Amino acid sequence: MDLKVYYYSRHGVEASLDREFGVKMAWDVDLLAGYAHEFLPRQWPTRDPLDAGVKGLNRGLALALAGGVGVAWLAGYAHLNNWAVAHLCQRFRIPLLYQSDSNWLAERRRPAWRRWIKRQIIPPFFRRVSVFLASGDHNRDYLLYYGAPADRIRFSAIPVDTRRFRQAAAELDTAARQGLRCQYGLEAKDFVVGFSGKLIGHKRPFDLVKAIAYIGRDDVKALFIGAGPLERELKEQGGPARYTGFVNQTALPKVLSLCDIVVVPSERDAHPLAVTEAQCLGIPVVLSDHCGCYGPNDVFRDGESGILYRCGDIRQLAGAIKSLADDPNRLLRFGGRARELAEMQSVQATVEAFLSAATLAQESPRRF
Repeated sequence: MDLKVYYYSRHGVEASLDREFGVKMAWDVDLLAGYAHEFLPRQWPTRDPLDAGVKGLNRGLALALAGGVGVAWLAGYAHLNNWAVAHLCQRFRIPLLYQSDSNWLAERRRPAWRRWIKRQIIPPFFRRVSVFLASGDHNRDYLLYYGAPADRIRFSAIPVDTRRFRQAAAELDTAARQGLRCQYGLEAKDFVVGFSGKLIGHKRPFDLVKAIAYIGRDDVKALFIGAGPLERELKEQGGPARYTGFVNQTALPKVLSLCDIVVVPSERDAHPLAVTEAQCLGIPVVLSDHCGCYGPNDVFRDGESGILYRCGDIRQLAGAIKSLADDPNRLLRFGGRARELAEMQSVQATVEAFLSAATLAQESPRRF
């Protein structure tokens, strides 16, 4: 197909402050090569063209859609621009694909009054959508709750470039990997438990510190890959934990490959890509049951590619980590299955799902 992507912001392409990472950053992989694209000028507010916030409005949306577009795609409904695009698609009778990572696990814990308000707002938006792309089982449940027709939902990943991750990790030979481990204060005998993400409250990094302390073994160490406002406080805790600081995309696969397992202890995390990134390298995951990426049609499978535990249960988290550290055969089995499941989230799998959904949207559009 002919593809053109219209962007609302240059955030991530040009260096700007990421408030949660706490650093000024831009991704160091090429995000723009190989396809037509355009950055739409900001209409409101104009003070910060790098701001990716949901309150902004851009010019040129109608012009972008008026020229014979066969199908359009949107990520989420929270951005004001997306409401404008959905309205224009209805006006121009353009089939609309919709994708998000919102999940029912988090939604069901919200106050009932908030869900009631959203049920007044979201269904009118969803009625403009031709096909919904569900990132996983809990995302599908969210879509159904807010009125998406079941026969209009198709599974499609939020992709990770699994090929690039594996190629980058494979560049490290044994000596180079050991040298990188030494750089972060890790010994050859250590069982390394990774945490990859922003060091912020709802990702619960302190749970991993507490679990490692509960295990009480010198050869089990945490490796925190990322940055954020909790970094200083975490370091003050001491103990068998190491910190990389912010790691950009080029180096991330190599640093992640130092880990024996990865823990994602978040109390809310819609569909953490850290799970796919770890699993594509054959690294099993210990996952909080508040994360939205597990289920029969999702990338993480409890007892197959890792262990699911109750969010906030430090003893259960510690037990899961210890059980994998003590059982190399189970670790190897989980790692092999993790690599297989990660291909569900690959670029190629996503392309195939997208093209199938686009074909359905064009051949059988919803009647407005």
